[in-house]
Amino acid sequence: MPLAFITPCANTLFSLLLSSLISSHICNTHSFSQSSSSYCLFPSPLNSNSSATKAALIQMTRDIALDNGSFGIRVNCVAPGPIFTQGGTVQHAKMSNISLVDMCDSLSKDVALRRMGKIKEVAKTVAFLASEDSSYITGSCLQCDGGFFRK
Repeated sequence: MPLAFITPCANTLFSLLLSSLISSHICNTHSFSQSSSSYCLFPSPLNSNSSATKAALIQMTRDIALDNGSFGIRVNCVAPGPIFTQGGTVQHAKMSNISLVDMCDSLSKDVALRRMGKIKEVAKTVAFLASEDSSYITGSCLQCDGGFFRK
């Protein structure tokens, strides 16, 4: 199966399944967060499949929130920007045959904070959206991207 087909399926299939469980109240939850990407908010070369499906997740978040708000279920989305991960950043640097420092510098140049984010920072964002501290937030996409602006 071509990668161009797998990416959209992987990005949206889990969200569709979980939204149907929430809508049918099989999944007993009051807050649900899914992950999109700040990259879908700006044009990116060779990234149309991923960007389109990540943008679709943001719209699905709004729709699911609207459908389930009257049941007290909040649905939000987190859109991380460049986040340092062993499986992503490190592997991408190796596959691209460039140093990890150069990879991080390249990814950080479009970030206002001039650094890559940490997994823990995204996790804290999701924890906030799941907490009572965000009890009046639903249908939103919270960017956790250090001020990522594609030039």
